Amino acid sequence: MKCGWYLKNSDTVSELDELLLPKLFNELLLTNDPTKFEDYTHNALRLLGIHRAYKLPQFDQAGKADGFFTLGNLAVIYDCTLKSKYKEFKKQQIDNYCLQFTKGSLQINTNHMELVSNKQQQVWIITRGQSKILEHFGHTTIVKVKEISVEDLKKLFLDRLYDCKSITEDKLESLLINLGET
Repeated sequence: MKCGWYLKNSDTVSELDELLLPKLFNELLLTNDPTKFEDYTHNALRLLGIHRAYKLPQFDQAGKADGFFTLGNLAVIYDCTLKSKYKEFKKQQIDNYCLQFTKGSLQINTNHMELVSNKQQQVWIITRGQSKILEHFGHTTIVKVKEISVEDLKKLFLDRLYDCKSITEDKLESLLINLGET
């Protein structure tokens, strides 16, 4: 059973989940609009406690990432897709995202650059599928490429609410680093 003063039995947990869970997590599972999926994903990342999450402009975006975030020692370029069979379609994009990390810094916009050379680097393809490692890219600096499920982001949000010891920023960083690895 999950812990907390507000929980009495397992029936209460699902009622409480519905009460506490922002609607956008369910919308991530329902929308067929790619723009909304991207927007809601960015908002979900912010709700998880990732305050250095940047949504990249949606105009003239073909082949570009949807966003980028850092948390502690983790740097992630992410791309959202509603397609279940995206691997061949996104292969070149994924390689380009990985190559961006080799520069040691990422240009977020004209006024902002993030240093990433000393961080764990990951590329996330955010989907409605199953979280898993897709590949390791590089020789000297290894970039992990992962599929990350919105269901796992939703679960992580609820875990943060229910954790008796509270999930610190360091713990959140560790949980994000390890998403899709079990």
